[in-house]
Amino acid sequence: MGSVTSNQQPLIVAVCGDSGSGKTTLTDGMVRVFGQERVAHICLDDYHILDRATRLRTGITALHPAANNIALMTEHIRCLAHGESIIKPVYDHKTGTFGKPEVLWPADIIIVYGLHPLYSEELRNLAQVHIYLDPEIALLQQWKIMRDSTVRGYTVEQVRQQMVIRRRDSRLFIQPQKQF
Repeated sequence: MGSVTSNQQPLIVAVCGDSGSGKTTLTDGMVRVFGQERVAHICLDDYHILDRATRLRTGITALHPAANNIALMTEHIRCLAHGESIIKPVYDHKTGTFGKPEVLWPADIIIVYGLHPLYSEELRNLAQVHIYLDPEIALLQQWKIMRDSTVRGYTVEQVRQQMVIRRRDSRLFIQPQKQF
């Protein structure tokens, strides 16, 4: 995929924000601007530990770090930074389950996007560019309802309920990443 050589360090861009803030949209735009052949992008939702049904049953949201394999995510980003390919997990938002792992090759630009790309100091140190998306709350809610009810199989009421349930974890684990 990419053109990183053993003596060349890729540019790593971390795109962070709350659920529905536009991380995927921004990442897709950057891929179009920089060129698909120069960019590897990794959705950190793929590092969820629990499927949707288990998260709902246990009350653990995807925003909580314990619901994500932060250690594997960090190791994979480190490998990509050193020009090594990875075999990464795949999370399917439509079904809320995990798919078949896939190979991701390093590239000149690596975009890591999701809820926790700036969560730990090690993750922050791996990325040269930090972006935190923070739309107005009414806009964020509108975007999340639109996306989750049309693409991810939720009803509008389920999305609204999830936004209430996730509010605390957003405040504790996602929003503090703004400072970085």
